[in-house]
Order: sequence, then C-alpha cells, then structure tokens
Amino acid sequence: MKNLATSLSKPIREFCAGGPIPKKGYYVLRDRPEIEEIMDKVEKGRYFVIYAPRQVGKTSLIQEVVQKLADDSEYLPLHLTFQDFGRRMNEEEFYRQLARIL
Repeated sequence: MKNLATSLSKPIREFCAGGPIPKKGYYVLRDRPEIEEIMDKVEKGRYFVIYAPRQVGKTSLIQEVVQKLADDSEYLPLHLTFQDFGRRMNEEEFYRQLARIL
C-alpha cells in the first residue's frame, strides 16, 4: 500500500491555469473539430476569426493550427500578434512596426 500512496502523491500531469498549454506534461484535449474547420478555410484561401472569452484556449488552438500547417510542406505559417502594438497608429507606423517584427 505504501508504493500506491507514493505513486499517487506524484502527479504525472499538471493543469495549466494561464497562457498557451504545452502539450507535454499537461492535460490537453485532442481532436478539436475547430482545427479541421480552420484548415479547410486556409486551404480555400478564406479568413477566419477566433472570438471567445479569456482563458478558453484560443492561443493553444492557433498554435495547433500553426504546427499542423508547418508539418505540411505546402505551407510556411507565420504567427503574428498585434497585441503589443497597443496604441492607435497611422498606416506608416503600422507597417514600420510590422517590418520590425518580421
């Protein structure tokens, strides 16, 4: 019984309470139908929007899509976020910031 208690006291996986979820060492839901829907839109050259409340997995979803695209030699995915741009800016400032990121 001592061995069972020892093994139960060391969790194999952890829960992630914030930010994107690393696949190794955490509980992650697999086979999300949204991924195939997004892939279909990408293949058709269509855009998509992910709109959801905080802490529901938007970043993790995008990371999975980016990885799936990277695994396909037909695509070279580029994940950009404009969150750090912060303030309103004119077109010239926008492209200057974008060039700095790239």
